[in-house]
Amino acid sequence: MGKYVASTLVTDFDETITQQDTINPMVQLAVKQSANPESMLSAWEDLSKWYLSQFRQPNSLVPSDAPSLESFLDHYHCSVEEISLQKVVQQRFLAGIEPYQLRQLGQQTAKKPFANQVLSRLKKAQVRIEILSANWSTDLILGAVGDLCDQVYSNNLVFDRTDPDAPTITTGEIQFHITSARHKQTRLKQTMSQRGLTTTTEAIAYIGDSVTDLLAICSADIGLLIGDNQLVHQAIDHFQIPSIKIQLGDRYYPELHRGQVICVQSWKEIELFLLA
Repeated sequence: MGKYVASTLVTDFDETITQQDTINPMVQLAVKQSANPESMLSAWEDLSKWYLSQFRQPNSLVPSDAPSLESFLDHYHCSVEEISLQKVVQQRFLAGIEPYQLRQLGQQTAKKPFANQVLSRLKKAQVRIEILSANWSTDLILGAVGDLCDQVYSNNLVFDRTDPDAPTITTGEIQFHITSARHKQTRLKQTMSQRGLTTTTEAIAYIGDSVTDLLAICSADIGLLIGDNQLVHQAIDHFQIPSIKIQLGDRYYPELHRGQVICVQSWKEIELFLLA
C-alpha cells in the first residue's frame, strides 16, 4: 500500500458521513404517504421528544457506578435505543415508501465537507471501504454514497412484494442487524479477521461519531472519533479510555496513535492524517 496506512476503512454513516441524521427525513417521507399524515406526524414528534428527554435525565449520562464501558453501553441500548426501535415498528412510522424514493433521499442527503473527497481518494488508493451503520435503509445509504463504498452493513426496511401489479412499498417493519455498540464491534472484528493480520502499513481504520461507535473505535487498528458528541466524550473520560486530539496536518504514527481514540473535527483532518 505504500504510504497509505489503512487497507480497509470501516465508517459509520449518519452524522459521520452525513451532516445530519437521516432518520427524521426518512420518516417525513413516509408520513407523506400516510392516510392520516397529521396523526402520524404528531405521534412521531411525541416519540422524538421522549427520545431526546432521555438525554436530559441524570441516568442518561454516564452513571458513576457503571462497572465497565460494555455494561454502560448495554444499559444504554436496552433502556433507550431498543425501546425507541420497538415503537418505530409498532406504529409503522416507515410504511408506504418505494425503493426509488429512498435512493433519491440518499442522493439529496448533505454530506460533511471533504467526506466524498476522502472516500474517493481512498478508493483510488485501493483501500476497501465498508459502511457499518444502524441506519434503517441500505437503499438510502447506497443513494448517498453510490460506488464510493464496497460493502454496506445496516438494517433494512421490509418491502411488500405480494402483489406484482402494485408498487413495491415498505411495510413499516425493519430487519434488524446492527442496532448496538456490540453489533458494530462484532462486525468490525469479522472484517479484521477476514483481512488477516494487520501491519503498520496495512491496518483497519474505523470512523464514527456516537456512543454506538465507541467499541468499534476502540477495537480498530486506527480508531477515529469525529465531532463533539457529549455522551461519547463523557464515556471516554469516565472509563479513562486513552485518547488523543489531532490537529489539521498531523500525520499518522503507529507508535503514537495505536491503542488510542483519535479525536478529529473534520474529514479534512482525516484526509491529511491518513493520506497526506
